Amino acid sequence: MQLVPRKWLQVLGAIVLLFFVVLAFLQPTNETALSIWDLLAIPLKPLGLVVVLLGLALKDGIEDVNGRLVAVSLSVLLLFSIPLVGELLTQRLEQDAYTISVENPLDARADAIVLLGWNTTRNPVLGSGRDRIEATEASDRIVYAAELFREEPVNQIIVSAGPRRDLQNTEANPRVEANDVQALLVRLGIPTAQITLETEGVDIHSSAVNVREILSGPQPRILLVASACHLRRAAQTFLQEGFDVYPRATDFSVVIPVPEEVVEEQNLPERRLRTRDFVPSLQGLDLTTRAITEFLARIYYFLRGWWSMESV
Repeated sequence: MQLVPRKWLQVLGAIVLLFFVVLAFLQPTNETALSIWDLLAIPLKPLGLVVVLLGLALKDGIEDVNGRLVAVSLSVLLLFSIPLVGELLTQRLEQDAYTISVENPLDARADAIVLLGWNTTRNPVLGSGRDRIEATEASDRIVYAAELFREEPVNQIIVSAGPRRDLQNTEANPRVEANDVQALLVRLGIPTAQITLETEGVDIHSSAVNVREILSGPQPRILLVASACHLRRAAQTFLQEGFDVYPRATDFSVVIPVPEEVVEEQNLPERRLRTRDFVPSLQGLDLTTRAITEFLARIYYFLRGWWSMESV
């Protein structure tokens, strides 16, 4: 005999689940909320969806596998692992980023270059002496920000990158990524005095809010450096916070198409399809997952009111 009826346990479970969903929605930078959301979002990503479907297919045991769910799982995995599928989804995001970068030339001195620097560096060796800093695949943002600093009329770079989630952070020994990004910028020739650190931002919205406190004047003019995949969302978020935004895309993942006249005029090589573009791969699955994650993030930002309705 059960002390608590199964129906009430199900209701209690649903209430707890709803509580964590609301917590993750309202406090996305809270560490507990982030961890819970990582679990709740599993079915929203291709690999997670496949795992859930396979789990449902096996719920009655190995002897009574649901073949239909297994077939659906395999189809989802194959489809989203095809590199061409990931490229087409990502291309849509990055083509837009390229367009808004080209169509917004800087027409006056900017107050700052804002570099969204999280996930651009890592510390693979943590010793008692000087920690080693390495650039990740997203480090194009750092190099591009340094190039813009030398080319455009601007005299400071604001690096927004908060505490590292993969390392233990304490008040006595904080692990803030902005410090590492600054070190790489200095190596690229940017004077330390012209680099300002924003050390609390962990995502686009928190970075925009914190940078607004640094640039407190009326509608600060900024060159916003972000990965091409996220640039539209970043630009709209900073607009919402009262910035005059000049987006600058970098860290492209795919080859984006350009007008035929440009190809002919500059004698550019054309992208050609290869057999491997149709062969499922881990790289294809990763590319698709990143694109889907960005589309979901845009929906979330819109629902939270962080997405400006103004055009960039």
